[in-house]
Amino acid sequence: MMNNEQYWVGKEYKAWVVYFESKHGHDTKYVRARDKKGAIRCAKEYTFLPGRLTVSCRLASPMDLGCKPMPARTTTPAPPA
Repeated sequence: MMNNEQYWVGKEYKAWVVYFESKHGHDTKYVRARDKKGAIRCAKEYTFLPGRLTVSCRLASPMDLGCKPMPARTTTPAPPA
């Protein structure tokens, strides 16, 4: 199984998940940017939390992007002709 960092290597723009926390609440933004610093800068433009923010950021996982796990494929023998 591939981890997030391996998947995003070599891609110019990456999907990021940016978390914001303040004493007024929390917010999560999903953005595309070249690097972590750019992702945080972009996400800050779209959060409406007032005051001092605590920010954390990570690369998006397949689940963040809406992928669903699929059941393992099993091979079944073809019926006789």
